[in-house]
Amino acid sequence: MTSGRSLRDYSQYLPRGYPVKHRKKVPFKPEAEVSPESEDMVSEIRSMDEEMEFMLLSEMDYRDLVVGAYARNIHWSTKIEGNTLPYEGVHRIISRFVDGRKEDLHDKQVREIINQATLSFNRGPFGMEHPVTGTHRVLMEGLDQTVPGAFRTSDVVVMSDSGWVKFIACPKDHVVEEIRSLDRWDYGGYNEVVGPALKYHEFESIHPFADGNGRTGRALFEQWMEENELLRCRNSGWAEALLSDTGTYYDLLAYTDSVGDYGPFVDYVVESVHRAYTDLYDAVSSKDLAKGMGRPLWSVAFAARGLGYFTVPYMAKETFLTEGQAAECLRDLQAMGLVEESDTRYGEGYRFLDPFEDVRDRIRVEWCRSQRR
Repeated sequence: MTSGRSLRDYSQYLPRGYPVKHRKKVPFKPEAEVSPESEDMVSEIRSMDEEMEFMLLSEMDYRDLVVGAYARNIHWSTKIEGNTLPYEGVHRIISRFVDGRKEDLHDKQVREIINQATLSFNRGPFGMEHPVTGTHRVLMEGLDQTVPGAFRTSDVVVMSDSGWVKFIACPKDHVVEEIRSLDRWDYGGYNEVVGPALKYHEFESIHPFADGNGRTGRALFEQWMEENELLRCRNSGWAEALLSDTGTYYDLLAYTDSVGDYGPFVDYVVESVHRAYTDLYDAVSSKDLAKGMGRPLWSVAFAARGLGYFTVPYMAKETFLTEGQAAECLRDLQAMGLVEESDTRYGEGYRFLDPFEDVRDRIRVEWCRSQRR
């Protein structure tokens, strides 16, 4: 792998004067020159994602890895928009959220973290809402700055700290048309990171909501990568890698709108995702329990991961082993922290350990209750 490789010095890509303005692009058909280095990195990202499909972590190792990744990404995605909670505080809130402990949702900064964790563990919004408005609704629920899920009805400019206009967003009367155009674009043949990166930039340029555009765009970018089969992207620290150099991130957003050249922003996004994936791959492979397994144990472990709850006879049938062999394998997997004994509807059996099953169930229950209010 090529962790740490730098494509270029991004400091040269600055906007040609201010204010930078959104440029209408209907239909949205971006033309981006993707560097060979970016193509190579995406190929490596793809390979790492596929290889991790065949790795197994114990319940506690998996829990620690996911909570840590979500905490880093959520910390940076909210920090860049003004949330002052330190990483350690965000990690603590998310860990308690997984355990089902309550937080003070009257605290705006805590509520921002809980909203993002709810979206992350649920892997997207519920119901029949459009992903754009549904994602914004979940992220902005209870924050009072704006109507959750509603496009803005006034024009927006972004000001610098010293009071001059940095960016003029899409006119309010064009927002719906431009979001529809963006939604219809099917990645135009670009790969599974570049296509979402182009959509992400355009979403931020449209700036469709009165508040919360940054965190919504980043959540959508993550969803778009998953749609393109990068199924482990949210377990990586991609947002931390993207946002930790805040000045470069904002300069490249503005440069792209100012000049119309997507290349540097795309390279920066690809490089950030690649760096995060490399760190994730190293962490998972270092604790992979599957690499030392013999064939029978390996077969039972991966069958268990896909079955949820099961009995020994059912597992034996699935893996073409005797019941005695299946039972022995399951005892070994139990010692590794991968399965546990549990009652099934068919009697005593086992289940593959998922540290986040309960939190996902609680999110679904709460959503169903909210629909009846």
